[in-house]
Amino acid sequence: MPNKKEAFDNIRAACKALEEARRSLSAALLDHADEEGKRGGEYAELQDLHRRVSQAAALLPHGGGRA
Repeated sequence: MPNKKEAFDNIRAACKALEEARRSLSAALLDHADEEGKRGGEYAELQDLHRRVSQAAALLPHGGGRA
């Protein structure tokens, strides 16, 4: 049973990290848009990464922490 508890702890930590990444990417997108507009490869990369992280978070049983 200790392995099961450890697995659940790892899953919870991964879910929390994924949601924190989504929030950080959202903030980075807003900051980048304010500073340089929506042009440039970096902004497009941030958008793509944010989209993928958001999709992954939405697949979590709790919806990625979004209510």
